Amino acid sequence: MELFVAMFLRMSPEERLRANDNAFRTILELRDACRRQKNNKRKSR
Repeated sequence: MELFVAMFLRMSPEERLRANDNAFRTILELRDACRRQKNNKRKSR
């Protein structure tokens, strides 16, 4: 965890925003994939 914090502290504000945007996009993609999987399971029953 400390390494992660140190990495972010070395980043510029723009790099931190970009990393945050990428993480947010990844979270949304995972959420949507999970929802699609649940919907597909319901349809196959």
